[in-house]
Amino acid sequence: MIISEPILEHCGALTKLYRSGERVFSEGQQAFFFFQLKEGRVKLNNYNEEGTEFLQTIVQEGDCFGESILFTTHPYSMNAEVLEDALIWKLPKEAFFSVLKERPEIWRTLSERMAERLYFKQVMLQNNALRNPASKLLALLCYFKSSASDRTPFSLKVHFTRQQLASLTGLSVETVIRTIKQLEKQGHLQIKDSKVYI
Repeated sequence: MIISEPILEHCGALTKLYRSGERVFSEGQQAFFFFQLKEGRVKLNNYNEEGTEFLQTIVQEGDCFGESILFTTHPYSMNAEVLEDALIWKLPKEAFFSVLKERPEIWRTLSERMAERLYFKQVMLQNNALRNPASKLLALLCYFKSSASDRTPFSLKVHFTRQQLASLTGLSVETVIRTIKQLEKQGHLQIKDSKVYI
């Protein structure tokens, strides 16, 4: 959790329920709030002219999203769409900056989180330059594994669908399905009850 709930309440943050499929914000909108996910699931994405989705990430409970835009004058460069009904903390931009000024430990936690996201984007840029689908998918899965507390083989359950893995890597769903089977045969991952473990 980036900002604890008691601090959010003290600073005037409110929770809002967003339904599955609803947008919290859209690409091109200005940023006026700090958002932190209390419950549910939210994805950050973009769509091209043909309507193909490019998934950036799926936000975990307790994490914030879209906060880096608050430090600029730019509009959002992505959408935040609700995957499962979500309860989200909303803190006005001015109150958010007051919290950072008064509580440097939150600023440090936030900086570490933004640095981790920047690293992920760099990994994905390098990953997207790879031509081999197996290398592309394996690099993404290894990144997920690198931040897990348990790094023993096949201990991490991948919480992304085949479609979401395709959207993250720029591969087709069919290619992802074939590649996962190939990686399983090579011993890089396991499939249990249709779920991928790395």
